[in-house]
Amino acid sequence: LFNLVQELRGNIRVFCRIRPMSGEEVKAGQTEACQGVGDDHDELQLTNSKGLRKTFEFDKVFDPSFTQEMVFAETSPLCTSVLDGYNVCIFAYGQTGSGKTFSMMGIPEKPGVIPRVAIDLFERRQQLLEELGRCAAHATVGARGNVTCNATCCDINGFAQLCGGCRLRQCDLVLIL
Repeated sequence: LFNLVQELRGNIRVFCRIRPMSGEEVKAGQTEACQGVGDDHDELQLTNSKGLRKTFEFDKVFDPSFTQEMVFAETSPLCTSVLDGYNVCIFAYGQTGSGKTFSMMGIPEKPGVIPRVAIDLFERRQQLLEELGRCAAHATVGARGNVTCNATCCDINGFAQLCGGCRLRQCDLVLIL
């Protein structure tokens, strides 16, 4: 039933996360990165240099006040689908410096989507094994991470050698479960 509801919502979800203003932007006198997040956090309004306003619709818009925990809360239902045997892909896309790495990986004190998904999957797996008994349930969890950097796809299982030394902030992150 859960996955039927997920399919009715749409198999593809598009979220938008607005990063906080950088120090340089604040020094330059800018007050906000964009104008207008809809009341339901499902649309974003931008005004171009000519004063034309355009509205973009998303499944969810995370303004700068949203925490890593709040972003994960929107993606965590996908863990249920993974444990039900469905393939899931979560990816971040955007310009250099737009916050992809922070959203996906985070920092030690504010972990991002990828570490939270991994922890959640293993906790749910353990809970299933305890509820159903070791012999009644078999759950194998695997993850594959890739980074696309300057049109080159790299395996992120070894972050240290990432793309021959390219800086992670220049990459698009993909988590395939």
